[in-house]
Amino acid sequence: MEEEFDLWRLVGVFSRYWKWIVGLGGLAATIALIVSLLVPPQYEATTLIAATRQQYQLQFDSRITTLNDPTQSQPYKAFPELAVSDEVLSQVIAKVTAVLPADQRDVETFRRRLAAKVGADPSLIRLTASASDPQLSQQIAATWGEVYVQYMNDLYQQRASTATFFASQTDEARARLEATEQELIDFQAHNPLNLLNAQLAAKQAALASDLAMGQRIALLIEDARSLQQQLARQAAGATLPLADQVSALYLQVSTLTGQGAVPIQLQVSSGGELGTRTVGEQSVLLESLVKALEDKASEFQQQAKGLEPDIYDLQKQQQATQIDVSRLTRDRDVAQDTYLTLTRKLDEAQVTAQDTSGVVQLASTATVPALPVGPRKAVNTLLGGVVGVLLAMGGVWLAESRRSSRARFQQPALLEPEAAPPVREPNGHSKHQAEQLMRRAGGYSRPEESGIGAVVAVLSPGFEMWYSAD
Repeated sequence: MEEEFDLWRLVGVFSRYWKWIVGLGGLAATIALIVSLLVPPQYEATTLIAATRQQYQLQFDSRITTLNDPTQSQPYKAFPELAVSDEVLSQVIAKVTAVLPADQRDVETFRRRLAAKVGADPSLIRLTASASDPQLSQQIAATWGEVYVQYMNDLYQQRASTATFFASQTDEARARLEATEQELIDFQAHNPLNLLNAQLAAKQAALASDLAMGQRIALLIEDARSLQQQLARQAAGATLPLADQVSALYLQVSTLTGQGAVPIQLQVSSGGELGTRTVGEQSVLLESLVKALEDKASEFQQQAKGLEPDIYDLQKQQQATQIDVSRLTRDRDVAQDTYLTLTRKLDEAQVTAQDTSGVVQLASTATVPALPVGPRKAVNTLLGGVVGVLLAMGGVWLAESRRSSRARFQQPALLEPEAAPPVREPNGHSKHQAEQLMRRAGGYSRPEESGIGAVVAVLSPGFEMWYSAD
């Protein structure tokens, strides 16, 4: 059978031993009070740090673009962890080492007296330092805030390193620009491009002239052949007509002058004549003229072919020289453009470095605390008393339970309730009182349920005397 929990029995046990419970509670409260008095007072100083957002961004040259401020999307929950990092705490210890006790100068011990938490707004960081001396707690908190602000701004913005980087890059770009400029100057000192251009122009002009003369001679030869064909239709011994004499004279003049038109006007009457040359003589003369023109055409053709290799070589030299000039000029232009871009970026970095605003700023500096935050004597005393009372009540209940268990196991085996003799209430006690006595002694609600109902009549006077004595 399962035992039923009896609340009245629990109350009865505690009421019998209330002096022990109260005494142990008072003793625990006294010990807590003594310990609180012996522990030195602790003071806390708090520095407030505010995370700010960038208000403007300089952009002197769009070819080197500054990325967006990483703190715009940076989670603020990382800020408290950085506040208690080894590097930050090492710098704080170095600054307050003169007033910091020797046993608290290592990073791990020093970290136990600090607390970095996010405030009601995620952009607000609370840096709290505790110490037994109010002046020391204030100095640690103030120094911690200054070091933290400098560390965070250097970590996220790196203004000084950025300016140094662009300064070094600008110096290198300036050196490259000067080198390319000097190389271009040295090349221009013996640049043959103008000479090549002049020589090539002269060769091209000579070639054009030879080709033009060859073309002109070909036309003269055609005219001479036409005149020969016209004379061939006349008698060889006949006197040459005036018109044919003029045509022959024009061909000779054109051959001598090399021009397509002769600025001469002849006024010849229809009955006049320029000479007594016959048609046959004129034909022979024209044949010799054609041969001379052909020889002259061949000479101009040879001259034109002789100019071609020279022109090709000059064009090759000209192109190679132009490529050299273009390469040197391009290198100079690239170096100049790079130098100007880096110069503008350096100016931007130098201006930005003068900006005092940063990722975080000191919102409130810690002041010297007037009152200690611990130990809280009243709270500690109250908690000590409560703990003592609870421990005493638990001990009393445990002792009572163990004693009841031993009493049950030490009783002899009894008859079944049906075989037991009728219960007599000695000393005038009723059956209900006997059941109450059994409940006190063994924790059972009814004697029949315990299997020792026969003992109640025999031992009830003794139970009553024992509890009366208590």
